[in-house]
Amino acid sequence: MSELRRVVRLGGVLSILLPHDPGVLYRLTRYLTSGLRVRRNKLERQEKLFHALDHRNHYLSLRTILERCFENDEMVLVHSPLPWDIYDLNLFSIFHIRRSC
Repeated sequence: MSELRRVVRLGGVLSILLPHDPGVLYRLTRYLTSGLRVRRNKLERQEKLFHALDHRNHYLSLRTILERCFENDEMVLVHSPLPWDIYDLNLFSIFHIRRSC
């Protein structure tokens, strides 16, 4: 995150989308979409490992790192599909960060 901040010029905007993994709505959506195909093709073991390797850092940890790294900058947080900051009931959040110093 420090490297991302370093390369954004003063006044520049950085947008980062973070899935709410392992939030309840995120897991349910994955189970009902790609999970159906995985189970149909009997690839549960491979999918579980792939997902674990691909999602090493979960949303709450990454959000804490982002907030700390960009604490002196302007940050707007947008949640989806609900507008509220409810981790388990949203699929993802987008951080719009304007470097101010």
